[in-house]
Amino acid sequence: MKSRLEIESFSGKSSLTINLDFYAKIFLCKLTAILIYGANHAVKRVCKKRKRKYKVNFTQALNRMKNSIVLLLCRQQKLSKNT
Repeated sequence: MKSRLEIESFSGKSSLTINLDFYAKIFLCKLTAILIYGANHAVKRVCKKRKRKYKVNFTQALNRMKNSIVLLLCRQQKLSKNT
């Protein structure tokens, strides 16, 4: 997990920056795990009759979440402004 999240690399040197980076990475990891939990049920349902068991690749999902977390949060903000 440490190498996947790059826990030791921070965007600044102050203690506040390190704390924010750490908790943002933990939040990203937990959010990805929640989304994978639902996706694994869908994969099991689709691949029920196959010979091998399949599951979502956590590293790939985490990498895609790093690129799309900002879009996910911004999209939610736009929806709440319209209502």
